[in-house]
Amino acid sequence: MALLVAGITAITVHAQNEVTEWVQDGTTPTAVAKSAPKGTPPAGLATAIQVYPFWISLPDANRATNSFPVARDSLMAALKMGGVFDNRGRESSPTGLDIRNRFDSGDVTTSTNRNLWRFQFAPTNAFVGEWGNRGYCAVLIVGVGGKINIERLSWKVFGGVLSGERSLSGFGYSITRIGVNTGPDGKLWTADDIFVSVGDGTALVDAIAYIGASLSSPNVNDSLDQQKIEGYFTNGLPVMVEFQFDTGAPNPAVFRTSTTVYAMGQVSQSAYGWVPIKTPYGLLYSLVAPQGSRYEIGRMFGQARQTGYASVSASAPPGFSLAESFLQGTNYGVFFRIHRVQ
Repeated sequence: MALLVAGITAITVHAQNEVTEWVQDGTTPTAVAKSAPKGTPPAGLATAIQVYPFWISLPDANRATNSFPVARDSLMAALKMGGVFDNRGRESSPTGLDIRNRFDSGDVTTSTNRNLWRFQFAPTNAFVGEWGNRGYCAVLIVGVGGKINIERLSWKVFGGVLSGERSLSGFGYSITRIGVNTGPDGKLWTADDIFVSVGDGTALVDAIAYIGASLSSPNVNDSLDQQKIEGYFTNGLPVMVEFQFDTGAPNPAVFRTSTTVYAMGQVSQSAYGWVPIKTPYGLLYSLVAPQGSRYEIGRMFGQARQTGYASVSASAPPGFSLAESFLQGTNYGVFFRIHRVQ
């Protein structure tokens, strides 16, 4: 694929490497109905959707490793509960979950002929045998004014070589497409929720936890590929994901969210720090920081003008996250002091 990049002559990037719903599920491909007008909407269908996006990078699912299934299952277990993510990054394990609002090129590139991890060939330690990383926009989707289903959901990625699109018409519920129904208490994200991980995708549910829109990844098979990709992501590549849900109205319900992919090491220092991420519970704060660095985590107590400071943790790796409910407490406000530990 030939790509034009500002300030660079036309370059050739290896064909986009997509991942299918079947590969993500670990199942055998089956015939899937082509997307088509859905006709009369079923009774009780939602009139709008509320969406909570979680940008994340996972091990490539197209190669035979054990890392993707473990990371996938951890992601989905947290996602179906409303985004209750553990405090863990990917510094020492490829299966860690690193919720972010921006990516390096190493988070979205894969290889088809050499082991790769975050843009480094022949990775060592826990990363031996990996084949790269793929960006996802995982989502929680909640029906507004009614219920939703997999059948009427689709997405598109707008972002150069990372672009792609998919309709989920014809797919059923699965380990990566989980329906969530309220239990006896009538509330979502509580202990009595009922999860739907098998069955026809036309079944209506209150919410959907979905591994999300997968970014097509350029293949990086040698050092020349690395140079081309780094040139392509120089100055940052904006990426937008659009989710659509067919409500039966003339226009679908639409949700859009964006991120940026930079060349390795080109995220500005000013961009590092705690990133607030909206969840059904409130805000989740995820630390975005250079690989290998550690940051002291603290919080201010009292009012913003007061100088008191209480330490929460001595240090944390990039990707470490804290829920707002943990950071907040009596006489505590959400004010952060981030200090890089040398």
